[in-house]
Amino acid sequence: MIEEAYSEFKSTRRAAEELGITQSLLMRSVRKYGINLGDKGTGPLSRQPDQKV
Repeated sequence: MIEEAYSEFKSTRRAAEELGITQSLLMRSVRKYGINLGDKGTGPLSRQPDQKV
């Protein structure tokens, strides 16, 4: 669901709005379940959960 909403809207805030949840809940779910939203290899979406910044 999250991946589909993000691929359609290209924005975590807009995807969360469409799913009826907050953007912070969406991002917590992305991290918890290891959902990959980005494919550029940079930025916070490309980090592994155990990887330090």
